[in-house]
Amino acid sequence: MKKTLLLLGISAITATSAFVSCIEEDELTFTPNITGYIIESGTDSTRCYTPFFSVTSSIEDFKISSTSIVHESDQVNLTMVQFSEYAWYSSGDVSFTTINSLNGTYDFVARTANGQTYSVSQTLKFEESDTIGEIDCSEFYFNADNKTVTATISAQKENAILGFTVTPYEPDAAPVRMSACYFYLNSYTNNDDGTITIKLPLNTNNLRYANTRLRVCVCVMNSAGMYRESDYHTIKVDVNSQDMELID
Repeated sequence: MKKTLLLLGISAITATSAFVSCIEEDELTFTPNITGYIIESGTDSTRCYTPFFSVTSSIEDFKISSTSIVHESDQVNLTMVQFSEYAWYSSGDVSFTTINSLNGTYDFVARTANGQTYSVSQTLKFEESDTIGEIDCSEFYFNADNKTVTATISAQKENAILGFTVTPYEPDAAPVRMSACYFYLNSYTNNDDGTITIKLPLNTNNLRYANTRLRVCVCVMNSAGMYRESDYHTIKVDVNSQDMELID
């Protein structure tokens, strides 16, 4: 039986969830968490839309052996990548050039190593008004003394949620979206020229990683599940001293 599941939201997608414990074995049910958003990119005249979804298990007994996500309307099968024994994510190799192409039913299937299967379908409907538009970031500044990122961007739509995306990684490996941490801000400064200034103190303890690079960008999301990023910047972290330096 197909169930309805809200897939698109504004909560942060975490790489792993806390395992459920102290549950009797006969009470365990494989019900993975499925979350995601639509990455909007390109210029306002040539937009591109890329679905990003993650499938994670929060129960230690249920390691995920495989996942699949199929966009029914076009029979497009999103390529899934294993992040860990408990998490998979879509690779981002499938994109659409019009927002209407996103619409339709997505079928999600996840299988465990011990043979259990979970399936769910979700029908998505986007309209042109759901788009975010280009982010004009006129200033990006990092204060190494107080470890605070400051950015000034163009004014956004009323339903926009503003913040920063911080992705920790090692310099000999590429950043992975599944590792990203999302910081949405409750307050920001409206400037006289119509721009908006937002700030984020960086605390590596909150990132739960000991990585030596942070990829940082401004992010904008809305209630429809559309997500936009500004250009990336790289901050180098000294693992021992926790000192930081903007290097790109």
